[in-house]
Amino acid sequence: FGEHIVLDHLCLDVRRAETHAFLHDRTFGTDGRLVAELGRATIDGLGEGGIQPTIKHMPGHGRAQADTHESMPTVDAGRGELESDFAPFRALREVPWAMTAHVIYRAIDPRQPATMSSRVIGDVIRERIGFAGALLSDDLGMGALSGTLAARAGTALGALADTCPPETAPKLRIGPSALLALKLTPRDRGTCTVL
Repeated sequence: FGEHIVLDHLCLDVRRAETHAFLHDRTFGTDGRLVAELGRATIDGLGEGGIQPTIKHMPGHGRAQADTHESMPTVDAGRGELESDFAPFRALREVPWAMTAHVIYRAIDPRQPATMSSRVIGDVIRERIGFAGALLSDDLGMGALSGTLAARAGTALGALADTCPPETAPKLRIGPSALLALKLTPRDRGTCTVL
């Protein structure tokens, strides 16, 4: 990139009764407004130290009942219910970096997790939440995903590229050590940049 980037992960997931134990102590709580307020304070503090946060796990991991390090969680909540999970991300959508969740949201895409779903990325993360920054995948080596690492990376990149207008979608090559992210600039939603 020409400069060093220091990122810190900031979990904006709303904790619920069904939230898997691995995520409990990584959340700011059970109230979406409080999660957003504490997230904002953390972002401001990190910024004063020269650190840019990566908000995660977009569009929300709190309803997941499985540990994505080991298996794929599926969330059965309807779109209306999911709005409360999206709220902290929407409130902090101007942050330049975000990370996707390896979670299937049946009401949005019953087959693919957010990381690999152009529907979740395009319809929810980009449009509904309004996030236009660089979108990163969670660890592609986690147990929630199947297939080779190259296949996982290809599917994730494909979902990101599918959210770009066809005339500007980049031609992508996948290398073993590529940093995989696409950015839609806030001023020109038709521009996609591979980082």
